[in-house]
Amino acid sequence: MNTARKKRRIFYLAMHEEVAHEYQGVPRIRLDSFSSTGFYNLCRFEKREFQELVLLLDFPPIIVCRDGHLKLHCSDALLIVLVRLAYPIKWEIAERVLNRVYSASQLSSIFVWTIDYLAQRWEKTIDCVSQCFTEEMLALYMERIQAAGGLVDNIVGFIDGTFVYTARPLIDQESLYNGWKKGHGLKFQAVSFPDGTIGSFFGPVPGRRQDEYLVSASEIKQYLRGVYTLTRAADFGFQTFLVVI
Repeated sequence: MNTARKKRRIFYLAMHEEVAHEYQGVPRIRLDSFSSTGFYNLCRFEKREFQELVLLLDFPPIIVCRDGHLKLHCSDALLIVLVRLAYPIKWEIAERVLNRVYSASQLSSIFVWTIDYLAQRWEKTIDCVSQCFTEEMLALYMERIQAAGGLVDNIVGFIDGTFVYTARPLIDQESLYNGWKKGHGLKFQAVSFPDGTIGSFFGPVPGRRQDEYLVSASEIKQYLRGVYTLTRAADFGFQTFLVVI
């Protein structure tokens, strides 16, 4: 471990000791109550990796949500998020899995707060558009796809949309109704690249909108610089035509 990281860890631990003294009544999920295998199956991280992740994500030591009515340690907040993202689990079940330290409604509030914090704190880091759509990366993606058997030499990624069904709204039903899908819902659009990166995710938009609207509203064309193009992932076998935008 380098000197800078050692200093950060010392400061982090000292800060947490001070906060722990101030908030002695703050509940904690005891990590030692989980076996190494059980913890990994729970959140897909080893305990050592998890503790390092808490440090790297630069959380405030004590998190306050629900207008100050709920205080918890930052490691608990991250664990709750990872548990939720590792597997689609109901909050009532998560409450039991996490030893009933927090109620199901509290777990939901903590999850929303933590996701919102991470999105704001690391906005520039997770902005894939500015990182993936550079001239160098687009050229690299084009080269890799062509090497994998692409018949068109300017494809850099794969674009597709999806329709997610929703309950029928009480008002403005027409805005969500999709005649082709025969139901109400919302539409999303994503662009993925050969390295597995999601370079763009746009939505939701009302289900009545056509796919062309998502392409236009997401302004994805401007990032392709008029040189490169995208294709539907399902069409990469070239059994159907390429969808060029």
